[in-house]
Amino acid sequence: MSSRFFESSDHTKLYQQYRAQPPQELIERILEYLRSKYTGELELALDVGCGSGQNTFSFAEHFKNVVGTDISPNQIAIAADVSSQMSLKNVRFEVSPAEEINLETSSVQLITAAEAAHWFNLPKFFQEGLRVLCPGGVMAIYGYVFADLIWERNPDKNDALAEYYKSVNIGEPLSNYWPPNNTNILFKRYSNIEIPYSDFTREDFKYNKVRYLKLSSFFGEIRTWSGFQRFCEVNGNEAGEDVINDFRKRLLDIIGEDLDLEEQKAPDDVVIKAVTPFFLLLARKSFEENQ
Repeated sequence: MSSRFFESSDHTKLYQQYRAQPPQELIERILEYLRSKYTGELELALDVGCGSGQNTFSFAEHFKNVVGTDISPNQIAIAADVSSQMSLKNVRFEVSPAEEINLETSSVQLITAAEAAHWFNLPKFFQEGLRVLCPGGVMAIYGYVFADLIWERNPDKNDALAEYYKSVNIGEPLSNYWPPNNTNILFKRYSNIEIPYSDFTREDFKYNKVRYLKLSSFFGEIRTWSGFQRFCEVNGNEAGEDVINDFRKRLLDIIGEDLDLEEQKAPDDVVIKAVTPFFLLLARKSFEENQ
């Protein structure tokens, strides 16, 4: 069964607001890989562990129908609400574990899992994926670990920012609060996972999501981390805010001298560049599988 995180109402709202969407080049690569051997109609895509739908919506224009599933009712409620606001008639969302897909055998051309597969029971997920994929259909698993922070006003500070961000995400006080799913799988960029289908391929550091974030959004994304959420569960939200304030102070110690007086008064409005490198795993159900 899938592990259960990102389920509280407050956490799902943070997740929807701050998590990075996959870069368009990665989405195009997945479609190219699918189309390289599959020539039929693109009837149905399935996004597993869809969260609040950021990845799901990327495929709405390419498939007749798209289904997003997640184990969290709160995530699905937010995803369905966003879909309604976007007037996407061909997208629907369902509460479902990754290991039990409520779709017909050989009915799906594409299965995706973005920043989610490390929470799954992978052998069962792969088995169920093989069942619902049509011959020639594709499974794509992808995600990211952490961004590279770039201070364009003074690039000489980028090395210090790299050390800072490393200490934030794997140093004290969060280092002891990351679930094993993160430390054993995600932090290794899925290098220890293979999709057991045909034509397996792995691509890493080829697809970058570039964002310009206010510091308020940067710290908002930290609040979505499972390690931070677990820290707050154990130590309380006030202790969590103390951690954020410490992270803010340490960041401003690096870039603060480059800020003007107005920015010093409202540092959370300062914008920093974040480059997030994604990894991508692809594989295909063989055409002989159902014959």
